[in-house]
Amino acid sequence: MLEKSVFKCAPIVWLATFIGIIRSYAVSKSYATFISIGLLFCSIGDIFLVHDTEEFFISGLIAFAIGHVFYIIAYGFKPLRLPLFLPLIIAFLIMNYHFAPVLRGPLVYAIPAYCFILSTMIWRAVSLAVENSSYSLALGCTLFGISDALLGINVFLKPLERLRYSVMSTYYLGQLCIAISTLSIRLKQKV
Repeated sequence: MLEKSVFKCAPIVWLATFIGIIRSYAVSKSYATFISIGLLFCSIGDIFLVHDTEEFFISGLIAFAIGHVFYIIAYGFKPLRLPLFLPLIIAFLIMNYHFAPVLRGPLVYAIPAYCFILSTMIWRAVSLAVENSSYSLALGCTLFGISDALLGINVFLKPLERLRYSVMSTYYLGQLCIAISTLSIRLKQKV
C-alpha cells in the first residue's frame, strides 16, 4: 500500500516542489505559494484515497477540500463574474441529484459540501483565467472538475475499471495546468 501511495501522490508533490523552485520566476509569488500549498493538500488526499474505506475516503475529501480552499485563496474574488457560477451550480445540483440516493452516513453531507467547494474553486479559477487570458488555468480547473465527476460516477453510480484511467489522466493533467498557471497569472493589486 505504501508503494501505491507514493506512486499516486509523487506527481503532485513534484509539481508543488517545482513551483517552490521556480517561485522566483512566478508573476505573483503569493499566487504560486497558495497553489503549491493546495497541491500538497491534494497529494495528502491522494494518499487517503488509495485506501478503500469510507473513513479514508472522507479524509481524502477533507484534504482535497482544504487544497481547493487554498486554490480559492490564490484565485481571489475579483473580478467576481457571478454569471460564470451559474453553470457550475447547475452541474453541482445535477450531480448531487444523482448521488443523493446512494449516499449514506457522513457522505450525505460530505459529498455536497465538497462539490460546492469544488464548484466555487472552478468558478474562481475561470474568473481569474478570463481576466488573465490563462488557458492553462481554465483548462486545469475544468479537467479537475471532470476528474472528480468521473470519480463520483465510478465510486457511487457505476464502477468501471477503465474509468479509473480517465479519472487519473484528467486529474494529473488538470493539476499540471494549474501549476503552469503560476508562470502567467497576474493578480490585481489591492487599492
